[in-house]
Amino acid sequence: METRNFGRLGSVSALTLGGGKVALLYVVDMAEIPTFQELGAIRPDHSTDLTPAQRDQYVAAKSAELMKGLRLAVDGAPLALALDGAALTFPPGNGGLPTLRLEMSLSASLAAARGTLEYRNLNFRERAGWKEVIAAPASGTAFEQSSVPQTDRTRALTVYDSIPKMPTAARTTAAAAKLPSSVVQCRGCATDA
Repeated sequence: METRNFGRLGSVSALTLGGGKVALLYVVDMAEIPTFQELGAIRPDHSTDLTPAQRDQYVAAKSAELMKGLRLAVDGAPLALALDGAALTFPPGNGGLPTLRLEMSLSASLAAARGTLEYRNLNFRERAGWKEVIAAPASGTAFEQSSVPQTDRTRALTVYDSIPKMPTAARTTAAAAKLPSSVVQCRGCATDA
C-alpha cells in the first residue's frame, strides 16, 4: 500500500531533445495540504469544483509562475521556453481529500543552438517531495552518455511505490548535454542534494 506525505510537493521534468527543439513535460504533484492551500487562493470554500474561468485563470497564473523557476540555456545563453499547453486535475488523495496535478507542455527551439545545453528546476527547492529530471533523445538523436535517466521512476508522479523512501528534503536537479549536430552527448549531468 502506498504511503504518502500529506505535505509533499513533487515534480518531474521530462526533456526530449532532438529535431531542432527541446520538448519539456513539467509535472507538479501536490499532496493534500498544499492542494488545500492552493484551492483557498482560488475560491474561499477550497472546492475543486472550479468554473472554467477560475480554472483558466489559475492555470495561466501558475504556469507563468512556475516557468520563472525553469532554466534552459546553451553555453549560458538562456533559451526561451514557450507554454504549448497545460492540464489541471484533482486526483483523489488520502482521507477523501483532493490532490492537485498540473502538467505543462513546454518547448524551446534548438535550431541554431550548438554547445552545452543546461537545464535546472529551481521551483519548490525548500519543499519536501520527489524532484526528478529525465532526458530522452528524440527519433534520429542519440546520447553518447548521460547520468540522467531516460525513464522516470514514478511514471510522471503517478506511481509512488517504485520509490523506496520519499526524500525528506527537497532536491534541485540539473542536466547538461553537449549539442553537436544530431548527436546529444550528456556530460556534467548532476543532482544537487
